[in-house]
Amino acid sequence: KLTDTPLDQKIDAGQSFDYAVDPKGIKSTRFWPKWGCDTQGENCLWGQSCSGAWGPDDYAPGPTGGCHAPADSKLEVTWGCAYPDPANNPQCEHKKSQTYYNGSAVDGYSLPFKITRSGDPATSCQDINCSGLNLAACPKDDNLSQGRTAVHPEYSSVDLRIILGGQETACFSPCKKMNYTQFGGLSLNEQSDAVVMYCCPDPPILSPECNAGPVPKTKFVTTVHQMCPNTYGFAYDDSLAGFNCHYHTKLTLTFCP
Repeated sequence: KLTDTPLDQKIDAGQSFDYAVDPKGIKSTRFWPKWGCDTQGENCLWGQSCSGAWGPDDYAPGPTGGCHAPADSKLEVTWGCAYPDPANNPQCEHKKSQTYYNGSAVDGYSLPFKITRSGDPATSCQDINCSGLNLAACPKDDNLSQGRTAVHPEYSSVDLRIILGGQETACFSPCKKMNYTQFGGLSLNEQSDAVVMYCCPDPPILSPECNAGPVPKTKFVTTVHQMCPNTYGFAYDDSLAGFNCHYHTKLTLTFCP
């Protein structure tokens, strides 16, 4: 959570909101869109979470049907520490001055987006253009039948679409479709033979085995890479995604560009 900043922030079309980042840096932040909400920002059609992990001012109360699956278009950032030396900023000691970020569809995606940066021209600091993300391209028949040790033909044609009230609102990733318990998820154990190579949990799956397995070849990952280059499509998709910039870099996240 960003200090003194509401977790829910309404942004009208064509408008923006600036988040202030503490100079000592912030680890593991995520930004994603809620949409189709009421005037209070509640009961959203998609994107509403309510974990309660950070206390009473955490996420807003969930909609009547329960909290949504995390199949959201995400920006994930660990913000760098300004002046990482004891003299200028004692709280930064031993922390890195680089900001690490990525676009993620590891759990799925919802709205198209783009991430642009300013303040660092380094090649390690790049824009991410996912303006081509399209729910109409969400696979209706992805082949998720290849387990770690056996073939599971019952998962040879899996529909990854999330449809609420007759409207497609989001697209599950293979892993999240298989291990999620609501919104059409299959409620499978991600450590099971049928699922483990699509979720690649550590342990037991590490990057080499995951990248050599079936998940990079799924329609979902192939489609995400086509519509949304340089974005994570699965857990160990490190060769195509993940960037770092100087701590003073400003990141701009735009939905429906």
